Amino acid sequence: MKRKLLITFFVFASCIACMFGLAACGGNYIEKQLGDYYYVKIDNGYEVTGVKDSHITEVVIPEGVTSIARDAFRGCRELKTITIPESVTYIGFEAFVGCDNIEIATIPGYAISSIPKTNLRIITITSGDIHDNAFKQCENLVFVKMLDGVTSIGDSAFERCKNLKKINISGSVTSIGDYGLSTVNSIFFDGTKSQWDSIKKGDMWHNYLSCIVYCTDGEIKIS
Repeated sequence: MKRKLLITFFVFASCIACMFGLAACGGNYIEKQLGDYYYVKIDNGYEVTGVKDSHITEVVIPEGVTSIARDAFRGCRELKTITIPESVTYIGFEAFVGCDNIEIATIPGYAISSIPKTNLRIITITSGDIHDNAFKQCENLVFVKMLDGVTSIGDSAFERCKNLKKINISGSVTSIGDYGLSTVNSIFFDGTKSQWDSIKKGDMWHNYLSCIVYCTDGEIKIS
């Protein structure tokens, strides 16, 4: 009976360890520390599972990391700057919940919905789509830069960002949705005037917009 209880406990403990990524059945997943982060080896790379010090002010996820676990940075209230590389393809639920003081971010487009934006001031978007309403009413946002690889700006993506007056748009952008850039007065476009004209734009993309588009070969006035 005692042996049966011990075996049952071992199986239960192993299952719990598997669930939380601390040790997997077969011993493939063992949590380790690398610099400021805890991580585990997973099938397609590495997953960040937590942080050594919750008072951390800057997070730079290393290249090669492919996943950020659920709750990994929960409650890091002093976090100001975050960089997520292209190698990361999955971010768990509420990975950055409580990180409301993030001011500067460099992230792929899909990660936009994963970070708090209450105090976000500066963002560099490295690739992908900027979804509808992505930064709507982000009143502290003052600077946006899109790198080559960003493909679209959704409806109302930057609507009512009252302090956002200039924006850098990459030449890889192929569409801009309605009210996507409603508060800016300067658009710096990394392409020619012909390329700008070829971008597919919503019928109301320039409503309430009065600005100048600075292209590589001249300017276009929008009003």
